Amino acid sequence: MQARLDPRSSLQKTIIPVLAAPDAEMPFRLEPRQRINFTSAYDPALAQLRQHLTWMDSPAGQLQALKHRLTDAQRDLPRAAPEQQPRIQDDIAELQRQIAQQQSVIDNPQAAEQRVQQSIDRGLERVRQPEKPVSKETQTKFINPPPLIAPTWFQDRHVETQLIGDFLKDDALRLMTVVGRGGIGKSAIVCRLLRSLESGQLPDDGGPLPIDGIVYLSDARSFRRVNVPDLYASLTQLLPDETRRKLDLVYKNPQATTRQTMEALLAAFPHGRTVVLLDNFESEIDTETGRLNNADLREAIRAVLEFSAHGIKIIITTRVSPGELALVEPSRQRRVNLGKGLEYPYAENILRAMDPDGKIGVRDATAADLALARERTRGNPRALENLFGILSADRETSLQDFLDNTAKLQPDRVVTAFVGEAFNSLDLTAQLVMQALAIYRFPVPPPAVDYLLQPLITGVDSQPVLGRLVDMHFAVRHGWAYSLGQIGREYAEGLISEGASSLQERAEEWFKMEFGQAPTANDKGSPTQPKVFVSYAWGDDSSESGRQREFIVDGLCTRLEAEKWEVGRDKKLTQYGDRISRLMKAISRAELVIVVLSEKYLRSPYCVAELYGIYQRALGEEDEFLDHIIPLALEDARIESWEDRLEVARYWQAKYRKMEKEVKKSPDLFGSKDFELYKSMKDWNNNVSVMLSYVNDTLHPRGFDEVAKDDFSALRQMLQSKHTRKARA
Repeated sequence: MQARLDPRSSLQKTIIPVLAAPDAEMPFRLEPRQRINFTSAYDPALAQLRQHLTWMDSPAGQLQALKHRLTDAQRDLPRAAPEQQPRIQDDIAELQRQIAQQQSVIDNPQAAEQRVQQSIDRGLERVRQPEKPVSKETQTKFINPPPLIAPTWFQDRHVETQLIGDFLKDDALRLMTVVGRGGIGKSAIVCRLLRSLESGQLPDDGGPLPIDGIVYLSDARSFRRVNVPDLYASLTQLLPDETRRKLDLVYKNPQATTRQTMEALLAAFPHGRTVVLLDNFESEIDTETGRLNNADLREAIRAVLEFSAHGIKIIITTRVSPGELALVEPSRQRRVNLGKGLEYPYAENILRAMDPDGKIGVRDATAADLALARERTRGNPRALENLFGILSADRETSLQDFLDNTAKLQPDRVVTAFVGEAFNSLDLTAQLVMQALAIYRFPVPPPAVDYLLQPLITGVDSQPVLGRLVDMHFAVRHGWAYSLGQIGREYAEGLISEGASSLQERAEEWFKMEFGQAPTANDKGSPTQPKVFVSYAWGDDSSESGRQREFIVDGLCTRLEAEKWEVGRDKKLTQYGDRISRLMKAISRAELVIVVLSEKYLRSPYCVAELYGIYQRALGEEDEFLDHIIPLALEDARIESWEDRLEVARYWQAKYRKMEKEVKKSPDLFGSKDFELYKSMKDWNNNVSVMLSYVNDTLHPRGFDEVAKDDFSALRQMLQSKHTRKARA
């Protein structure tokens, strides 16, 4: 698209007037911008321009650019047509907010950085919150969040929707592949249908269709990726506990092939209808040969197609056809080709629906202009979104202007050209936020974006920017997190310089702080915790028992670290001023935890909460609970007999009843953290004897001498054994 010389255009951009002729006058619209005079000495003018460009990147320069834009908007308001004034007023309000924020950064940069850091710390604490535990009896039917929520203005695709519905109704069919160009609406069609099926109904009055479960996996929009481990783990969540335990043994058997593990899994679904979505499947396909890059995934899908009767159905969305799979049991497959965009009136309806208040000028556009917009975009839903985004970002660009400038656009460049134009219409901060989302690749919350951009933008606050990007259909909201669509992400990634490795490192640092390990393009599994945590009663080394505990833990951690273990414990994960709850959450979510039992541990609400967090994560299952812990007991930890365990249970029951009495008497006097402790204690006082009986039933070192014997050899053997088994799994 050609740049226009009209000074009203691209008001999001910084404009620097350059005087090239002595008799030239500054356009009225560019006052009071500073001009660079090139009519006399060239070198001094060039030096001034360089200096001015550097200054424009500073907080003061950015503030001045915002003030120029505000002046322009205030000048335009009284001259604008009545239907345009509400949008200009919105721009003025947003610019005033940005100016106030930028001024506060300049007035007190230290306070601004402190605010950003506090926001990041709060964000980390929030994302580290463990998921709400699911009751042992509850079996959810829908595993993992859907990769996409179809927009409310979804239009047409009735034929394709019916074809997918017919596929799901036919018990003889196993695999459906939905193929189409990027942005054509593949994921939206399937996710809309599956979302409707969560209520037992096909969309578009397609009638009832009972469903036993839905599993969502995506290579572009989720931590749960298209691979055998996530496929297997997600499907087993739909099964009864006993069946799941048996399948876990099959999966962890190093002699079992992928085919054998999949056949065992399929046998657990002998009938019914369970749907698996493999979204953005093109990343698993060799584009030249049509073969799958991952041999295990290839074998797993072949098993679904070839195995005797079962109730699993797979839907694939992809830009590249998996030609290799098409040759496997073709009679059990169906394919939907999305080759064309939306026709009249559906494309026009989408544009109108995206502009409900008419501020962008699309809702009330003429039928002829909307029809031309459909032709220019070829009815591609993503291109329609980007068209709306361009018009949203630059109020001086009308629909007619845009149509005039796209008259010669080639059909195969529709989406990418529109994405590029939409991106260029954004202000610098919004562009950086989009590039941050592209670097992360996965959906992340605003504090993650702030953390990445903290070295680049003083006092960064991405929350309102992300909200604007969602409104303009550049970004997608997933609850508290945000991401880019695949095409937008690919475009933004292409603009990231090769020297941006430090930003990638900061992204990995964020994931390590959140999960313990950064997900990578080559790692299709989910992020994991550090290799081993230590849960013990710390903070008291004045008594003999306290000194003994510290000696045990210090010696053990030193020995494990010498063997290249990554150890998480109190002194490494917390400092004065840090929150104990953060350490508790990290321990409850860890894969392996060494539990150092002592009298103080059994009487500490923090320690028991850590142990109960692990117990919750295991859904109360003994084997799963014990699989995550390695217990060792000091002399004063009495849990060997039922009388000992009953005494501990009575202690917590008395504590809970006392607290319950006070809560009922004076509920307003309890702080939020104390009330959380009360609710947590309500659960664990009923389960503490069960947890301790499970621990006592495990052969583990007991007493100071046995624990420390031979440089902690017994404990190190237990730890290595569990680690090896988990790694093999």
